[in-house]
Amino acid sequence: MQMQSRIRAAMIAILAAAAFTSQAVVAVEATDTTADVSSGGLEEVVVTAQRRSESKLDVPMSVAVLSSEELARAGVNETSDLGKLAPGLTISFYAANMSPTLRGITGTGGNLHSTSSVPIYLDGVYQPSMISSLMSLPDVERIEVLKGPQGTLYGQGATGGAIIVNTLAPSFTSTGKFSTSFGNYDAMNLRGFVSAPLSDNLAFSVAADYVERDGFRKNFVTGQRNVGLDSKTLRGKLLFRPSDSVDIILNGYYSDYRDSSAVSYFALNDSSAGYALVPTAPKHPSSDQYGSDPDSYIDSEAYGGGVKVDIDLDAGNLSVLASYFRTTVEGLYDLDASPVNFNLYRAIDWPSRHYVGAVDFASEKIGRFSYNVGAFYLDTVNTTNGGAYQLFASGTTVLPAVPGEPTFVSNNYTRQEKQIGAVYFDAQYDVTDRLHVSAGGRYNKEWLRAFQSAFPTVDPPAPIVLNEYPGGRVSFSEFSPRATIRYEVTPTSNAYASVSRGFKGGGFNVTNYALPPFKPETITAYEVGFKGRPSDALGVSLAAFWYDYKDMQVLSYDTSGQTPATIEKNAAASRSKGVELEANLQVSPQLTLSGAVSYLDAEFVKFPGAQVYSPSDTGTGNVSHTNVDLSGVRMLRSPEWSGNVSADYEVDTQVGTFGAFALLAFSSSYGLDPGNLVRSGSYERLDGELSFAPAGIDGLRLVAWVKNLTDTKYLTLASVSTLASAVSYSDPRTFGVRAEFSF
Repeated sequence: MQMQSRIRAAMIAILAAAAFTSQAVVAVEATDTTADVSSGGLEEVVVTAQRRSESKLDVPMSVAVLSSEELARAGVNETSDLGKLAPGLTISFYAANMSPTLRGITGTGGNLHSTSSVPIYLDGVYQPSMISSLMSLPDVERIEVLKGPQGTLYGQGATGGAIIVNTLAPSFTSTGKFSTSFGNYDAMNLRGFVSAPLSDNLAFSVAADYVERDGFRKNFVTGQRNVGLDSKTLRGKLLFRPSDSVDIILNGYYSDYRDSSAVSYFALNDSSAGYALVPTAPKHPSSDQYGSDPDSYIDSEAYGGGVKVDIDLDAGNLSVLASYFRTTVEGLYDLDASPVNFNLYRAIDWPSRHYVGAVDFASEKIGRFSYNVGAFYLDTVNTTNGGAYQLFASGTTVLPAVPGEPTFVSNNYTRQEKQIGAVYFDAQYDVTDRLHVSAGGRYNKEWLRAFQSAFPTVDPPAPIVLNEYPGGRVSFSEFSPRATIRYEVTPTSNAYASVSRGFKGGGFNVTNYALPPFKPETITAYEVGFKGRPSDALGVSLAAFWYDYKDMQVLSYDTSGQTPATIEKNAAASRSKGVELEANLQVSPQLTLSGAVSYLDAEFVKFPGAQVYSPSDTGTGNVSHTNVDLSGVRMLRSPEWSGNVSADYEVDTQVGTFGAFALLAFSSSYGLDPGNLVRSGSYERLDGELSFAPAGIDGLRLVAWVKNLTDTKYLTLASVSTLASAVSYSDPRTFGVRAEFSF
């Protein structure tokens, strides 16, 4: 009840702002005045959502824009934290795979080759791997969360939207920012960014981030903390400007992320196959503890580089980029989530490599007409490099006993190759000074091949023998159109409507050739909205949407064979509809209030052949049910209500500038698996900081911060199989201090 009352309070505040806005719009329209952003009110926000720089108000789609300052205040240090700032966005994990969900649209794949339905673009480069979606943000300039299918402008995979991460570019003025943070759980975070000129036409930048932290939970048998976080990120750029109209940026990066938060499981309701072997094994006593093997961990390493060329021509802006990057994953998972030494899954050296190339051209206005045109290419290979081992120990020992020698070793070698080629065109036309229309589309073609090895049961494994999928190469193609109409109600208020289509290619279940390739998923989206800046102090946006979702790709987990495998299949049809409202109010030069709320109704319209699980009567794991009809069941990771309310206060005094920031994020409960066996639970969490910038020391800022002040606990992770519903709670309350310096 308390959760619901606070949601209602937040909604009332936001709706009151919207009601005030609607009255203000009428007044502004009558006087036909333009808001003056230079008078100390809200700043105008410029975005590149349509692959050209323009005001956020003029973009006919829902866009959440997060500046580096907003991210820092909210304690968003990596992409996994974005959900608390963008309404309608939920961030979940499947082992190492980060899976953003926007308005009910999500990627559930748990394989190395799985792609997100809400992909991330880092400095314009598509990140095809869900594993590479988890990244630190030491040098972020701005993040744009584009809601709704982005099939035309951003292409394959963007069925739910896209997350655009822009990092700081090198500068010809020396600049830098550094921070040192210390917190509980022996947490330490060192990060920095520096940029300077090397000559009149050459500049560089370097960004680095290091995080070290103890594990959040203790094993309820051994008392051992789970493996803590150890993260390192290094990014460098070199800018060459041979003329005022040409920028050439070379970039390179390295990152290594090792943690166990996503695999420190306990068995929900103490139901695990491990307890079938040792019924007297200890059970899970509290939310601060876990039961899986204490050595469980995920380690993802990535490196790469590329070049981007921007040329300002009289006719428009031409951008060309090419990038290469590689990721390697290893880890240890305890799939039955119990303290019984029964089932350990070790991933050893899972490499992926990716080539990305793109050409984009955004024209200048030709009278009332302008356009965007471009091409895209991706070549990617994902491999479980001869080292996915299934380890079954004796099954009779319980922690803290060390697992015995494995009784079965499976050499599970798989390889999937994918090439994508696409071209797009998007045209904009000003019918009148107030009425604007656009239309375009993208043609996408994909080619895939899959290979696997035999599954020998000898140790050491027999030599790898590649077997290609019997049907050979498969291909998918799709045309993704888009059309919008925007009307300027006033010089600072727009109403819009859009229809767009998104597409994500199909693929193989590479561990089981008996299963046919799963089909592409497609989505057709309709959206209407309003964005207004009736005054310097107030901004509001309102959007309503309806999605028709076909062949949604859904994950299930098969533990019936010698080797456990994630299986992807298609739901026949789904539907998502809802309303989102966002308001920002500059109460005074010192105080800014913001709020956002999302209502979402998302369900499977037709899904007759689903696989779901139910707890076994004996408390020894789950029972698998196939060919279950989930028609009418709510889609996973789709809270009915979610949103946030924040307050930012800053005041100047003779001794310095004092600041205070608070963010309340809330969500109703949502399912973490297709059958909704595991649910997150409703929650609200409060994050904030107090800051002081002393007078006379330019650039210094001292901060005391806290995340999840009320220590709210809600489930964020679930791996559901016959072995168990292996789950994990959200991060506990963390707090600390931070010193920042910039010049």
